[in-house]
Amino acid sequence: MDSSESIYNIFETLGLENAEALMAVSVLASKIVKAKEARGLSDTEAAELAGCTPMRIDQICRADLDGFTIDELCRYLVSLGQNVHIAVESSDASGAHLRVVG
Repeated sequence: MDSSESIYNIFETLGLENAEALMAVSVLASKIVKAKEARGLSDTEAAELAGCTPMRIDQICRADLDGFTIDELCRYLVSLGQNVHIAVESSDASGAHLRVVG
């Protein structure tokens, strides 16, 4: 997906506070699941690489994302061999926002 594509944000549609952050966490978690599956890792193996418990990996796989931070998920992605890029740029007239692309 390139940066011109947009992802439907169900959290925004539901009117939840911090919808952009919730969507970012959701997208990052999805990338963790895909990286884990692409490498054929069990929850235990992924947890060992990520430096967390297998329960945390299981929570991510079940989309039970309460309490996960963007920072934590980025660290897990890097530990699973994924590059994570964070870019900050000036906003245009439509306003500033938080978005995960990849």
